Amino acid sequence: MGVLFGSQVGGARGLYLSVTCADDVAFIREQEIPAAVAGTFLGDFRIRRQIAACREWPAAHLGSEALRPVDSTAPVLALSGERDPTTPPANGAAVVSHLKNGRLVVVPHRGHGVIGAEGSDCVVGVIDQFITAGSAEKLDLTCVAKIRAVPFVLPAAQ
Repeated sequence: MGVLFGSQVGGARGLYLSVTCADDVAFIREQEIPAAVAGTFLGDFRIRRQIAACREWPAAHLGSEALRPVDSTAPVLALSGERDPTTPPANGAAVVSHLKNGRLVVVPHRGHGVIGAEGSDCVVGVIDQFITAGSAEKLDLTCVAKIRAVPFVLPAAQ
């Protein structure tokens, strides 16, 4: 992942750049950057690297209509991790507010990925309910409320 991504390994880098360059970076206004990064640990370092990478990456060119909310009556189940810094629950709520048959489920103690840790079976079960019913209206979310934080464990001192 080189200069843009530091020591991070794995992931679909091409997909990541294709999506973020078209959906996000293309709509960044230079004059908005200072306020957006004020008081952050990295300042404008990360955003400048992303902009530079997108100058080199062949991404779609979306018009401003891509920023308009989608209004739909299709059944939609949206999942968001309670602690997701990338697509926080507030973003999910904004999206679902335009979807007549949409529902946002916020998974407690999770970040950007809501599957892959303890409680994943529960989330997969909720998705199965949605697919089976063809609706997000009457999902049993009892198990979601019981999902606990993954413990932070350090190796024992030797």
